Amino acid sequence: MTDTEYDVVVAGAGPVGLMLACELALGGARTLVVERLTEVDETVKAGAINVPTAVALYRRGLLPALTRVQEAAMKRFAEFRRAQAGATGAGPGA
Repeated sequence: MTDTEYDVVVAGAGPVGLMLACELALGGARTLVVERLTEVDETVKAGAINVPTAVALYRRGLLPALTRVQEAAMKRFAEFRRAQAGATGAGPGA
């Protein structure tokens, strides 16, 4: 146990919980994130963003970095698809 005090406790370290914790911390709140899972969950939980999310990321200057990451991920996915098509002898539309 520690004697640290927090202004806010965020339940869940998913995309929403982490973004909320970051916003609260930027506003000066002493924030603690708690997560029930003890291991990293590799499940994709935020495969897309909506307009309000894009606006929030833009305001924080994060949208260009997100775009670069997304472009790199799409390139890797296209390479994976080409490799899979080559391994099965199927054409690019398979």
